Amino acid sequence: HRANYAIMRTQRVKDFYLTPHVETLLPDVEGWHEESHGFWHFGIDWSRRMERASINTIEDLRDTDWSPANLNEGRMNIQYLAENGVRSAIPAMEEIVAIYADEMKALGTLTQQVVAASAAINVVAILLLAALLIHGVRRTVQHIQHMYLACVVAAKLPTMTAKNLLNYYRDAEQRIRSIEDEDEAWEKDAKKQDDEAAWHAKAGDGAETSSDSWAASRTKEHTVYVPGRQDDRQASGEAMVKPLSEGNLEKFQ
Repeated sequence: HRANYAIMRTQRVKDFYLTPHVETLLPDVEGWHEESHGFWHFGIDWSRRMERASINTIEDLRDTDWSPANLNEGRMNIQYLAENGVRSAIPAMEEIVAIYADEMKALGTLTQQVVAASAAINVVAILLLAALLIHGVRRTVQHIQHMYLACVVAAKLPTMTAKNLLNYYRDAEQRIRSIEDEDEAWEKDAKKQDDEAAWHAKAGDGAETSSDSWAASRTKEHTVYVPGRQDDRQASGEAMVKPLSEGNLEKFQ
């Protein structure tokens, strides 16, 4: 009783229970007269009259005279219930149900707002904590004995795990070295071709055609021995192995 009615939280519910607004008709010896009650007093009076109406006997109910002046207490209560059931009780019940529905909606809205505010506060706290952790890690990671810890971890790993890690990084290192060797060989070959092209230009080969340029770029792959006396070639300073140009390529074929 105290929790539901005496200390009601909202003013709307309190006014509905305590302010007289439910109109009822009361029978007495003089007839009918109107009274107004709050829902709290109306509910108590309704329950009391329902209990007292149950004391009627079958003979009382068989009496057809229902005028207020000739009614006893039990029949008067039956008359009260019949007269005010549809007039007052049902509308009051419907109104209190609507009020409680509105209160529940308001409670749901308040709950959503509280949950949203709590979630926002938690998100802000998590972001601040994450920022502090990242800032702390960035400042202290350089001072951690990471090399020592890495060695300790590697030493404490199981044999198969350590072997798998070793094979993985060894294969990666070999692939990287292979790529570097290929790049280095390509750079050397390009530099050699540039040097040979410069040598031909300096030796007076003249303006090269596209075929001469191609032949000069292939000097490494296409070289031929020019027949003749070795001593004559050495005396004249002629090379024993000449690069193929467009002219001596036809002669060689």
